[in-house]
Amino acid sequence: MNEPTERGPDRHGDSDGGAAAPDGPWYAPPGGQAPSGGAVPPPVPPPPEQAAPGGYPWGAPPVAAPPPPKVDPVPEGEPYHLLARTARNRWWRPVVGTLLIFGSGLVTVVGLSMVLVVAAAFAGVDMTDPEALFSEMPVATLVATALGLALALPPVLFAVRFAQRRPVGSVSSVAGRLRWRWMGVCAGVAVGAMLVGWGVALTYDLLSGQGLGEFGGWAGWAAFLPPAVAIVLLIPFQAAAEEYVFRGWLMQAFGAFMRTPWPGALVSSVIFMSLHGYRDWGMVWVLLFGLCLAWVTIRTGGLEAAIGLHVVHNVGGFLLAASAGEAASPLDQGAVSWEIMLGPGVELVLYLAVVFFLAKRMGVRTRS
Repeated sequence: MNEPTERGPDRHGDSDGGAAAPDGPWYAPPGGQAPSGGAVPPPVPPPPEQAAPGGYPWGAPPVAAPPPPKVDPVPEGEPYHLLARTARNRWWRPVVGTLLIFGSGLVTVVGLSMVLVVAAAFAGVDMTDPEALFSEMPVATLVATALGLALALPPVLFAVRFAQRRPVGSVSSVAGRLRWRWMGVCAGVAVGAMLVGWGVALTYDLLSGQGLGEFGGWAGWAAFLPPAVAIVLLIPFQAAAEEYVFRGWLMQAFGAFMRTPWPGALVSSVIFMSLHGYRDWGMVWVLLFGLCLAWVTIRTGGLEAAIGLHVVHNVGGFLLAASAGEAASPLDQGAVSWEIMLGPGVELVLYLAVVFFLAKRMGVRTRS
């Protein structure tokens, strides 16, 4: 049996003895003998104490890249309407989300309308009269309408999370959540502005010889309480859902394509106006109302101020109508004269002035 006559450095860098590897095609394991016939033995793994980290003798396996995050963070330092411009932003994402929201909303409204019509048929309501549902089934009509609009909120949140792959809270504000304290402040301001607007409208009615107008009726508690419960429970969600769709999703969808907010504000306000049944001056009022809500959303970095005003305005108007026994009359929209803008116009201007002042005074965050 031949033994190597020259000893080189150990394959593990040792030079003070032990198994040595000659300058040949093989080497003998420590304390072993070279096999006969010159066969090349398999490589000998290093001792355990010299193994690579993790127990892999020939080196650690390649590290797999971490999976992409489920949602992308919103860009930092951007205003509210640009929060959809994430790393995953592509032209088709806002389009798919918009189709999802309006498609599901249409299905919901049509479905609830069919249920309401069937219920009216069983109740013997004369459906040839266009005013029959408002006069004979006011509470059911109110519930179906408010519920159909309120159910638009879940599709908005779904589209934000799964169509645009961004945090759900980014549609609420630049803080990534709904700022409840700030919204409470805005709602308080809205109550005060609404009362002032009502005072202006009542003053006009009295001076113009119309008497108390819409403020003079009282149908009694029995007629008032059932619709009042439905109004308090459903109208806040209806108004908030409209804000999430028009001032939230649509403005941010436009912001995914362009940095200026005003095309999105205008288009969303026009769609908002078209979904109301007003004509003449009523259309002008709804358009201005939508534009002002878009403005305050941009200036305050979130939907809280718009939701606060919209909820208070709608709840107050419906409760006022319900007190006169006409709970569904605000839904029976049509042509109105310019006087409709007096009280609400004062309410809107006063609200914006106070909210902008408070937002600056309180340091309300306006960028992500």
